[in-house]
Order: sequence, then C-alpha cells, then structure tokens
Amino acid sequence: MLPINIRTANLALRKELPKYFNKEEITRILSFCDNERDRIMIDMLWRTGSRITELLNILISDIDFVYGTVSIHTLKRKGHPSRSIPLHRDFLVTLQAFIEETHITGRLFSITRQMAHLIVKTVCNRAGIDRDRSHPHTFRHSFAVFSIVSRVPIMVVKKWLGHADIASTLIYTQIFDSDTRSFYEEMAFN
Repeated sequence: MLPINIRTANLALRKELPKYFNKEEITRILSFCDNERDRIMIDMLWRTGSRITELLNILISDIDFVYGTVSIHTLKRKGHPSRSIPLHRDFLVTLQAFIEETHITGRLFSITRQMAHLIVKTVCNRAGIDRDRSHPHTFRHSFAVFSIVSRVPIMVVKKWLGHADIASTLIYTQIFDSDTRSFYEEMAFN
C-alpha cells in the first residue's frame, strides 16, 4: 500500500479553485494606476508571482539588470531561501528608469502591506474588477495560470513560485480540467 500524503490529498479535495485575472484584465488594471510606483508594483506582482511581503522586501540590489532577473526571498520557509525570476527587457528598462527618477537606494517599494493592499483594491475597483479578486495574491495566481498556459514546465513554475511541495503548484492545473479537448487537439500523433 502506498503512503498517502495528507497535504496532497487535502489540496485535491479543495473545492474552490484559485481566483485569477486574464491577460486583458491585467492590462485594464495597469491602465487604471494613478502613478508610476503603483503601476510598477502591480506589474511586478503580475510578472514575478511573488507574495506581497516578498515584493515589499525586494531591494535594488536584488535586481540584476545584466542577467535580467530579480531575486525573491521566500520568508515563509525555513532558512529563507531565495529564487530567481527572469524579467523581460522592456520591463527592466521601465524599472531602471523608475529607480533613477525616484533615487531609490534600499527597498524598491517603501510602503506597508496594508498600503499595498489598499492600492491593489483601489486600482482593481477603478478597473471594474470584482471585490473577490481585488487582492495582491490574485496576481500570484494569475502568474501561475499564465505560466502554465504558456507551457512553462510545472517544475519551473514550482521553482518560480517558491513552493516547497509540488501539490501547491498542481492546484493550478485543475483550472484547465473543464477544457481538456483543446489540449488533446494540440497533441501531435503523427
């Protein structure tokens, strides 16, 4: 008899799937940002899949403009491991301009978690997003879903999200259970 992983079994029984934004909603949300800091903060949540606390702890020194990556420090896990997330060149250019214009030297975003939550809630409200999804963690879910849709291997998504257990990453694949036909049709049997 195989041992049962209780955590995996509990996740598999979970009824509610993660809420997420589609790409058009992300674009709309970003267009309703009042200022560059808020836009970059929300865009970075979307592009990195980081938790809000992780994002608010990013230092300028965590961004590698040469290799195009940002180091995210996972505070929830023992030993506080970090993970490296690639960033697109266009976003790096915007990020570098923002840093130079604002003369930031330490943390990229010098705001509290509460303020970050309020910014996300306000911007999502302006963009017409329902309250259930107006949360920083929804961007993390959106990043995961978009990565899987873009055919990023599940182990890479796990690494980018900083999950210790693959079951935490696999929950995102349940979103696609209702549309298996499109995946089957894309398979090459010849």
